[in-house]
Amino acid sequence: SFGKTNQSFSISFWIQPQILFGTIVHLSTSSQGTGSECFPLLGFASNGSLIAQVLTKNNTIVAVAGPILSLSSSWTAIVLTWSETNGLKLYVNNALVSSMTASTFLASETTSNYLTLGNCLNGCSGCSNGTMNAAGPFTGAIDDWRIYSRELSSNDICTLYSN
Repeated sequence: SFGKTNQSFSISFWIQPQILFGTIVHLSTSSQGTGSECFPLLGFASNGSLIAQVLTKNNTIVAVAGPILSLSSSWTAIVLTWSETNGLKLYVNNALVSSMTASTFLASETTSNYLTLGNCLNGCSGCSNGTMNAAGPFTGAIDDWRIYSRELSSNDICTLYSN
C-alpha cells in the first residue's frame, strides 16, 4: 500500500517509550531515510505528545496530535489509519484520539518506499518533519508491528487491542 498513491493503509503496534522524543515510524524513498519523499509518519512533538501525519498529493503534511504517553512499564497500543474517505485517524489503547480530513496520500509509485522503525536515519534533518519537531532516534521498545493495505475498522482495532 505504500507503493500506491491513495491506497488505504493502517499501521498497528505496541509501544513502551523510555523518553517522549524521536521518530517512531519514518517513510522515505531511500534506504538511508532520505529521497524525493521522506517524512516521519509517527513520532513525538517537542512537548512529548504523539504525532501522526501523512503527506498529501500537493506535498502538504497533514498531522494529528495525540496524548502525551505514560512513561511506565506498561505497553500502549497505537494504530494509525488512512483512507480517502475517512482521512487520517490515530487510536491509542483502542480509543480514537484524533482525526483529520486528508483525502489524498502521496506515495512513490516509481521507486521503493521504505518504512524505518525507531529512527529517521539520514532523513532527520534532510526531510520535512511537519509538526514533528523532535525528529531523531526513538528510545524504548516496539512490539507486534503490523502493516495493513486497508483501513482498519474500529472493530478490527478493538480485536487487536483485546488480544
